[in-house]
Order: sequence, then C-alpha cells, then structure tokens
Amino acid sequence: MQALILSIGTEILLGNITDTNSQYLANHLKDLGIDVYKMITVGDNKKRLKNVLEEADGKYDYVFMTGGLGPTEDDITKEVAVEVCGLDNELELDKSSLEMLEDYFNKKNKAISINKKQAIFPKSATILKNPKGTAPGCILKSKNNTKFILLPGPPHEMTHMFDNEVKKYLESSYIIKSVTAKTAFLREWDMASRVDLTGDNPTISPYATDNGCILRITAKAKDEKEADEILKKGIKRLKNH
Repeated sequence: MQALILSIGTEILLGNITDTNSQYLANHLKDLGIDVYKMITVGDNKKRLKNVLEEADGKYDYVFMTGGLGPTEDDITKEVAVEVCGLDNELELDKSSLEMLEDYFNKKNKAISINKKQAIFPKSATILKNPKGTAPGCILKSKNNTKFILLPGPPHEMTHMFDNEVKKYLESSYIIKSVTAKTAFLREWDMASRVDLTGDNPTISPYATDNGCILRITAKAKDEKEADEILKKGIKRLKNH
C-alpha cells in the first residue's frame, strides 16, 4: 500500500513552525505496512492544494493530510478534499460533531457560530473525533478509491487522533506484523544486488543505522497465524541470500 503525506499551512513554508506531524506519521505508517512514497508541504492556497490532490487521486491508496481544518477562511483542507472527491452534494451538519463543539465551547464560555463549519461533512465520510480540540478529522473516499485522511494540524491533536481513531480504521480489515533482521556486512546500497526486495506481501525494506543496515519484513494477513507464515517465507528469502 502506498501513501502520500501532505502537510498544509503557509506557516510551515515560511519556517515559522516545524512540521513534526509528517515525521510522526511516516514513523508509524511503516509499522502498519504502508509505504510512504512522498511528503509534500503546501501553503494555504486553494488552487495549489487542489492540484496536488488531483494528482494524488488514484495514484496512492492513502493521502494523509494535516492542517487546515480550523474555522477561518484560510482553513481550506476539507473544502478542497470534498471537491476533489466529488462529494459536494453530500454535505450535511453532523449532529454528534456539533454537540462536541457546543460542549467544548460551553465549558470555555465562548461562542461557536464561526466553528460550525467544522461540523459539516459529506454523508459518506468517516468522522474522526477530536477530544483535544475543536476540529474533527475525517476520511473521504474518492471515485478512484483513494482514501483522503484529514487530520488537525496541532501535533497533540493529530497524534491523539491518529493513535486512537486512524490506526483502528487502518487495522480493521487486516493485521500487520513486522520483524527486523540485522545484516552482518551489507550496506544499504548493496542490498539491491544481494537481496530480493521485490514482492508486496511480505515487503522487505532496508534502512541504514549507525550500527549497520536493518531489514524490516512486514506481512499483512487476516489473522496472526497467517501473518507468521508469511513472515517465515520472507525470512527464508533472506537466508537464501
């Protein structure tokens, strides 16, 4: 499975804040057997964001998007993603999300009129709860079967949502299991000629560390027993080299 990680926010491009969200997502997605093919940062510009999403649609299994889910005019992530997925005619006010917003602001004694747009989603969307802030996330599926996963920008909100909502979604139809193996002498550049890295289940991915090259073998299966059998095949492939 292939993924694009897309961080949205002009403040990132200006160097005002550091994008730690992309690093966090990439680090956790590899353990789920999802290969991150590219990371991109786009400013708060509707045309540029739409171009990136249209190019990604159908090319990747998942597009993980962080930022731009706030209540102001420059928070355009959901609006553009809905348009690219062709879900404009499904938009409706989600009562559960609105109730969470009302509860959040009642506790803080603030008005919520400007925030109501954060509770509007396509009917087919999977809504991701955000108990750490005001911006719920969501998962949208395009006609080309790409799943756009929209997450909030503040790192403490994004990490909580990913750990408690997104991982459950990704793991709901299968399990992912990984093991690692350390090579004695081979360097990363030498792997392609020495080790068979082809195949998508299990996947075998090398990465370099200060202590040598590590191979991560990852299996996707319907249950743990099947995953163990797939991992054994991957380990056998390594031993043959």
